[in-house]
Amino acid sequence: MSSLKIKDYLYTNLSTVFWSCFLVLGGAIFVSYYNRINYMPEFDFASAVTILAAASVTAFFLVALFTVSMIMPGVFWVETWAHETGFKNFWENDAGEKKPLLVAGWFWLPIFFWYGFFIIGAIGFVTYALLLLLPVCCFFYFLYKKTKFDKKLFMHESWKFIFTSICCALLAFLPIYTISILMISDIETTKGSSTFVGVLVAVAIIVINLAVIMKRKTHSGAIYYPVLGLLAFFILFSGFEIFYRIPERVMEIYKFGAIKNASVIFKSEACLPLKMQGVIQSFEAEAPCKVSELTILSRLGEEFYIEKDNIRIAINKSDVISWAVSKPDA
Repeated sequence: MSSLKIKDYLYTNLSTVFWSCFLVLGGAIFVSYYNRINYMPEFDFASAVTILAAASVTAFFLVALFTVSMIMPGVFWVETWAHETGFKNFWENDAGEKKPLLVAGWFWLPIFFWYGFFIIGAIGFVTYALLLLLPVCCFFYFLYKKTKFDKKLFMHESWKFIFTSICCALLAFLPIYTISILMISDIETTKGSSTFVGVLVAVAIIVINLAVIMKRKTHSGAIYYPVLGLLAFFILFSGFEIFYRIPERVMEIYKFGAIKNASVIFKSEACLPLKMQGVIQSFEAEAPCKVSELTILSRLGEEFYIEKDNIRIAINKSDVISWAVSKPDA
């Protein structure tokens, strides 16, 4: 089949292709999750299509969220301020070519300054935080003498610089928070400790954002930014080996499965099999039994697939009276 025929088919069947891609993505999410728990439910086709569509949309937005958040500080800096400010002469030559080290300094140092300023102030060392403003005043005085702007223009550029750096610091919070949480979570990886992996991932994200802010004004970001964002996403998730969290999170959101700290009330007919499998120790004859602090791995299809004390068992959904989830402590 020629490439022209393929293009014609895609254009004339755009909605079908789009819908098919969503179903494939949703199928990949479910296959990945159920392969991890070594179980596959049975459900009818109509339910499957709806569930796969919901899963694919959610997974897409989760990936997009991490992809965008990893590079958003750099994108905001370069697209809203860097190409327009009069300060760009400090990191660009006459041909518009950026100098990596100078660009990195103008981008990262203000972000680190604001985090240092607020952290020191938050822990009670307000005086030390205010002392940090002294080198900042010296820096702006140096800029004023170096640029030779009139006072009005210099103040305008300075306030835009301060506003941009604060926004970049806020946008950098999610990547910093995510990496920090993963570093202290004691995740076991084949690459080493979570702290070691976290340092490498943080350096990689810093370098990727440097690549983001190195983009020239004449270059389109339609491909440039998504490629760098997906690279950052891949480095983060492959570094900590947590790709499984995407399908698991989709299951958690819709309560399809991966439901932790759940309690289930079973009909009396199911209590004996639960006792024989070691899930419960005793029960009253002809009475429902309740199992707490278990994980509902899957509730799709005709069965509940649950885990309790490293024991996994499938129970007919008709034998489940009700289930509930303990609300996490605030």
